[in-house]
Amino acid sequence: MARGVALLLAAVVALLAAGEACAEAGGSGEQRPSREQVREQLEQILAQPKYVQEEDLQVDPAWARPLETILRILARLFSRFTTASNALFASSPVVFWAIVGVLVITLIGIIAHIIWVVTRGLKDGSRPRGETATVLPRQSPAQLAAMAAEAAAAGDFNRAIVLLYLAAVTHLDRQGLIVYNRSDTNSQILRRLSGARELAELMAPLAGTVDAISYSSYRADLARFTAVETTVGRMLEYRRGTT
Repeated sequence: MARGVALLLAAVVALLAAGEACAEAGGSGEQRPSREQVREQLEQILAQPKYVQEEDLQVDPAWARPLETILRILARLFSRFTTASNALFASSPVVFWAIVGVLVITLIGIIAHIIWVVTRGLKDGSRPRGETATVLPRQSPAQLAAMAAEAAAAGDFNRAIVLLYLAAVTHLDRQGLIVYNRSDTNSQILRRLSGARELAELMAPLAGTVDAISYSSYRADLARFTAVETTVGRMLEYRRGTT
């Protein structure tokens, strides 16, 4: 940029000098200088040390010109936006502040969402891989089965069946027969058991019952609990390598 300004000033000086020379020649009756003479004089001026390009002068990178163009466009848009905002504020301050309020609220919402997403990602990333991929109860399958029996004794058969389901899933995960992920559906678990036909046949009605409890107004009774308890008992007998 500085080099361009210097060259422009040099050209102006040369043209002024040439103009003065022409004026003097015209005033004295001499012939006006030719183009070659003007060119030579311009070259002599540009050859002066202050206009000579230094050897270590760096050339602008290839991205400088596009970046300069983009900045100019943004500056122009910002100027137009400022002009329009001033005009709106002068004509209707209420509308102006209403728009500003909406923009501020929207910006705060976007920032809050970004913070929430980043915070959640950091929490998930700080956990061990196994803990992030698998969400299982702290209790053992036997403890979950005992809790299910207590819930059934209290008449809460829906909760008892869900506890039995968790006991079965926990056992299968610990035995390496399935990998239970947080976002898994019962259909996905059944597909993972496709290589163990007998386990899949036992899990299918249990998964259907849990889905009915979770997503509908289904109310299990003692008979259904007893059937599920028998099924889960058979599933808890499976060990790795026996399927």
